[in-house]
Amino acid sequence: MKYALVETAGAQQATFETSSEDRVRRIVYRLQQDRTLHIDLLNQEGTPVEQFTLVR
Repeated sequence: MKYALVETAGAQQATFETSSEDRVRRIVYRLQQDRTLHIDLLNQEGTPVEQFTLVR
């Protein structure tokens, strides 16, 4: 499955989206000042399916 980049907010956020009828429609990556990365997997309605936080 391919996700296309649809929105960015500088180097702090990137949103990817697919047009397929999959469980995960959007993936949002958010990088915080402390280098913590938040990843949200969202369904078609924008509700989180899974959420991850990566700490360095």
